[in-house]
Amino acid sequence: MNKADILDLITQAEEMTKQSPQKAYSLAELAYKEAKKVEDKSLEAYTTFTLANLSFILARYPQAISLYQEALVIFESLNNRGAIGAVLGGLGVAYNSLGDYQRAIGYCEEALNIAEEIGDRENEGGHLGNLGNAHFSMGQYQEAIEHYNEALEIAKEIGNRYSEGSHLGNLGNVYRSLGQYEKAIGYHESALKIAKEIGNRYSEGSHLGNLGNVYRSLGQYEKAIGYYNEALGIAKEIGDRQGEGNRLGNLGNTYSSLGQYEKAIGYYNEALGIAKEIGDRKNEGSLLGNLGVAYHSLGQYEKAIEQYNEALEIAKEIGDRQGEGNRLGNLGNAYSSLGGQYEKAIGYYNEALEIAKEIGDVNTERLAYLEIGEVYTEFYKDLDKAYEYYERSIELLEDMRSLITKREYKMEGLLPRQGISAYD
Repeated sequence: MNKADILDLITQAEEMTKQSPQKAYSLAELAYKEAKKVEDKSLEAYTTFTLANLSFILARYPQAISLYQEALVIFESLNNRGAIGAVLGGLGVAYNSLGDYQRAIGYCEEALNIAEEIGDRENEGGHLGNLGNAHFSMGQYQEAIEHYNEALEIAKEIGNRYSEGSHLGNLGNVYRSLGQYEKAIGYHESALKIAKEIGNRYSEGSHLGNLGNVYRSLGQYEKAIGYYNEALGIAKEIGDRQGEGNRLGNLGNTYSSLGQYEKAIGYYNEALGIAKEIGDRKNEGSLLGNLGVAYHSLGQYEKAIEQYNEALEIAKEIGDRQGEGNRLGNLGNAYSSLGGQYEKAIGYYNEALEIAKEIGDVNTERLAYLEIGEVYTEFYKDLDKAYEYYERSIELLEDMRSLITKREYKMEGLLPRQGISAYD
């Protein structure tokens, strides 16, 4: 296979990524293997980087990181500063998905420095956005807002309407997390308007889904369902299987919030089928976790535990530490509800607590202390011990409240996650 054939494989893979990432991965993997037979380091680095991106899309994060590092070595030997920055950015995004936020920030900052050094404004904006995502994941909302606003200004300056819409959507997500729902809606509507103007149906569906999320947070479930169904229709129209699965999952969450657990389970199972079909292991794990929550709500604790354990195995397999902590917390809730297995519940909560501390997830850490306190209150009647855990939970809440108050943001919404537990 010659260079032109290999490049054609990569082009096919890139065109197929949204519709069938698994098929795109297979094409990119073939290109990667063939490129190693051709004495062209630039081609080898490019195919390696492409395969790394597809590994990331399929939530194969350790593999993506290994491939990014392989590509980085080659690009460094070629002294291709722009490509080095792109690979460092990829590493940052991959580590963010693994819940290793400090390492993610480090790589994103390195990538940002290179973009600034070579005057690459477009990638400068992209790396600022990725830094915003990492800070957002850590609950550092002020830092996230600052980075998103910087990225937004660059997108406007260079006339990149797609990126402008993306950063507006990111700002909407932060304000939703802060409980500032009207502000969130404004950002998402602005982003949706841009998507329609530039004819980007994929982004249009994404922003409709974000609006659905805000209305679900407001308890306006019928309005949320309307947005999710509109986004689902677009995903089906453009063959975006991942988007289709995401919207089905959103609908499942909404019906779960409405107490219609059987209907929620139906949507979760549809979404789970798509996640398995396209090889999206991270969403597969999340959906199994959501199924567990639905079964838990129905009082089917053993079935819930089965789903949580499957989800836990996937989180461990892909190196998703945050997902692992969430599932351990779910298991704690399930064993607590079963009755008589309180030590087991506390064991799971403590494991979740350790992971939350390790990755800097303060909100989950706070909630784990709260759950343990509940067990000591309700089942052991040990109020002194319970008080220790409640006190630590309150201290963390006050730290978070004070951080937000200092920056003049509301605290509403920075509370337990949706569903029966903090770990949904």
